[in-house]
Amino acid sequence: MLLSICIPTYNRAEYLNETLRSIVVQDRFNKSFDVEIVISDNCSSDNTSEIANKYVKMYPDKIRYFRNEVNIFDANFEKVLSYGKGEFLKLNNDTLVHKENTLDIIIETVKSNIEAMKILFFSNGTIQDIATVQVDDLDSFIKLVSYNFTWIGCFGIWKVDFDLIKDFNRKAKLRLVQVDILLRLISAKKHVLINNTCIFDSVNPKTKGGYNLFKVFVNNYLSLLRICVKNKQIKKSTYDEERLKLLNEFILIWNKRIISEKKYSFKITGSNYYLIKYYSLIDVLIFNFKIAKYRVNRLIKKILKRGKKTLKRIVFNKFILKMSKIIDKLNFENDWNKVRIQFKSLGDNISIPAPYLITNPQYISIGENFIVRDNFRIEALDSFNNKKLSPEISIGNNVQIESFCHIGCVNKIIIEDGVLIASYVYICDHSHGYVNKEDIESAPIKRELFSKGPVIICKNVWIGEGVKILPNVIIGENSIIGANSVVTHDVPENSVAAGIPARIIKILK
Repeated sequence: MLLSICIPTYNRAEYLNETLRSIVVQDRFNKSFDVEIVISDNCSSDNTSEIANKYVKMYPDKIRYFRNEVNIFDANFEKVLSYGKGEFLKLNNDTLVHKENTLDIIIETVKSNIEAMKILFFSNGTIQDIATVQVDDLDSFIKLVSYNFTWIGCFGIWKVDFDLIKDFNRKAKLRLVQVDILLRLISAKKHVLINNTCIFDSVNPKTKGGYNLFKVFVNNYLSLLRICVKNKQIKKSTYDEERLKLLNEFILIWNKRIISEKKYSFKITGSNYYLIKYYSLIDVLIFNFKIAKYRVNRLIKKILKRGKKTLKRIVFNKFILKMSKIIDKLNFENDWNKVRIQFKSLGDNISIPAPYLITNPQYISIGENFIVRDNFRIEALDSFNNKKLSPEISIGNNVQIESFCHIGCVNKIIIEDGVLIASYVYICDHSHGYVNKEDIESAPIKRELFSKGPVIICKNVWIGEGVKILPNVIIGENSIIGANSVVTHDVPENSVAAGIPARIIKILK
């Protein structure tokens, strides 16, 4: 026996019927003896036993049915696996309908790994752009699979490994038995083969839930990952990335479903209690604003559907607009808190309001008392069209830059202390393509970026509105560049320069 498909079930007779039917109609099930089905019923009160026994009578040598005297909840996972006789024990939800000939895929995966006995994980198409891949440590597994490995439909275990685990249900109260087992297995065995083939369809039952979403998937799940961080099995950065992904891609979506669809009976009480344990105050506020906005939108739709007057719609729309602005502001502030730690160096009293675009801050140094207005764009490009570049941007102390300024660097740009830069100023140390026949005939985006030399703006320079400063330029101390000028050559200290191209029009005494 190669494979045992182990189905824990409770009060889902109609779904169990479809699950079993999708398996027994496959040629591999009927024409070979290397696969069996094991059902463990958690003391159902519907006609589960009738459905299960119908299939047992049809396949007495291949299907076995067991019924618990009481509902043992998630401890039923260990129970159903213990009944399996196969080399590999595969958990299967009672709502998973197998696609045509997918037993061949599972069994061939088992056969090809029966000697190495790598951990087998069936992600069912939840990972983008891969078919089959191997990872060799828990950190890589979490990065790739994320919270999807909490689903029991993905879980399987070699019988040899299962028989060695004596405290299988130690985390049963967390409702994440399979997660704890996978974390322990991967930490011990390392090598995981992930088969991402879409093997089955998950049918949404009429009712689903019964436990607290935030307690299980925030508190319990993240507490298990924290232990892995403490034991140095996963990186802190991996944990932080997974924590935010869980909140924004899983918890938020399911919270909205619980609000909008009555068939879900998950509890969401105490959500902020669990969130504040694992997330920053800004993250919690943003999450609650998004949920509040979703509730208000639903309320508006109900009011409009019932034919209420335009006045109420206007009031609610204004409320939503104001709330959206608050959320956007919090999102930008949260983003800045992530970006600021990546700079090469960053002084005190820095103000960079949203919106902004900062590319590769690890090549950028900024001194103290740096003030910039909105729509600031600063880019240190370290590669372009597969060519490696070495950018360096240095901004001194007490520098102020107004709105809509753009600094682009592939070589070196230095802005010294006390510089004042007006709005719509462009500073770059590079050109996009050469002036020759070959480059002109190619698409601009494919032309090479190259630098003719660095840009250095010395102390106390004042750059006027709309100025463009081109590569290989030094602007001396205390100089002034007139509005809308294009600077193509050096400007000596204590000078006023203006025009296109800029020329010296006055020497400051």
